[in-house]
Amino acid sequence: MKTIFLVGRINYFRFFLYLIEETKNRSINVEIWIIEDDIIQKGEKSYLYPSKDKIPEKCLDKEIRYIKSADIEKCLLDRNSTFFVFSLHFPSYYIAENNLEKYTNRWITIFTGPDSYFEIAEKHASSNLLSNGKLYFLTYSDYWWKQGIKYLEEYYPKNFLLKENLESTSIGHPEFDAFKSISKEVIKEKYKLPLDKEVFLYLPFPCALRNNKNPFEKLFTSFLNVQYTSSDNVTPRLFFKQLINRVISFLQVITTKSTRNLLLKGIKEENIFKAIKQFCEKENLYLIVKPRKKFPVSKYVISNADLVVWDDESQQDPPILKELLTVSRICFSYYSLSVLSSVFAKVFHLNASLPGDFFSGERSKFWFSDKNKSIFNYSGVCESWELEKVKTQLPKTNLRKLTIDKKSWIDYVNKYSGFSDYSSSKRCVDFLQNEKTKDDKD
Repeated sequence: MKTIFLVGRINYFRFFLYLIEETKNRSINVEIWIIEDDIIQKGEKSYLYPSKDKIPEKCLDKEIRYIKSADIEKCLLDRNSTFFVFSLHFPSYYIAENNLEKYTNRWITIFTGPDSYFEIAEKHASSNLLSNGKLYFLTYSDYWWKQGIKYLEEYYPKNFLLKENLESTSIGHPEFDAFKSISKEVIKEKYKLPLDKEVFLYLPFPCALRNNKNPFEKLFTSFLNVQYTSSDNVTPRLFFKQLINRVISFLQVITTKSTRNLLLKGIKEENIFKAIKQFCEKENLYLIVKPRKKFPVSKYVISNADLVVWDDESQQDPPILKELLTVSRICFSYYSLSVLSSVFAKVFHLNASLPGDFFSGERSKFWFSDKNKSIFNYSGVCESWELEKVKTQLPKTNLRKLTIDKKSWIDYVNKYSGFSDYSSSKRCVDFLQNEKTKDDKD
């Protein structure tokens, strides 16, 4: 049995690393194909390029090939002896539709969240995913499969034909296998954390200006990044351009009813963070901020944290988020799927519920619900709070009220992560080996 793992960015190893380790334990042949893409190598996200010095140590004994993105299709079609190809994408991401029938091997697409269905909807207009090969779509749980089908049916009815050629198997969350081997004591020592305090982990607002028609992000980030900085401490935009943008943004805010009301209530990230800081001081919590390099971060947030841990996603064994969650008591984010990791690690999660017009449309809002027992609002493990409630009520809240309930944790993990063990990679390889055995008998 032979396997190939297609790696386009260093953070792909978050999903693949423990699968690769599992195949190694079974003496299965492994090749890692690093896709050389000029957009990743030379663009603003060049830090995500999986250069040799960033490849996890556990993978260095594997056969590693660097392949130009323009050549990846030919290399895939030439490998007739390979049984399984692992990817975070569907086949037509790499292979032209008119060449899909030439692909005869097995293709495993590892589910990564809603993005997997965005890819189906936007890049796979045909229901002909594979003609002669076989596609396996491995999701965390049945919920994600059923929700994805519902999404396609509701917003992309033409692509709903895909369900006839696409099947799903639930294996759990391979990246959560990382939690099994993380030592709290080692992480506390690594980050020099105080022994007499628990940790409040803050994941900053992801400023990306998703919807320029609505000025909420500009309001929340103190008018278009003017007080924001990136990990290299360079504030985006020149002074005069900042000034002009700030004036335009202010006019947008005060002429839009929803943001004008928020402005009068003092709703901006600085004030949200002040409330969190007050809560931490009252409850004797150590406040860690973990920004991602892809998003600018408020200078106020950076200067008022107890510790800032920048994450350029180059560390994947284990990822920084998993390390910090291992030593955390509570985590706070803005509609981030980190809630899955947080709850799995038995860390209570607070989600900041953002205004509906923050999203670029109904299709985006589909995945981000605050309804009871939703991914972001499940009593006993995570709660969604409106920004005004965070600002006014969090400093008065007793930490004991934000505690993981055992039964709720089991129910949540079973629904959204599939399994509560650390064996998703084992389950995946077991499934594929069983498939191979069935095929060999046929």
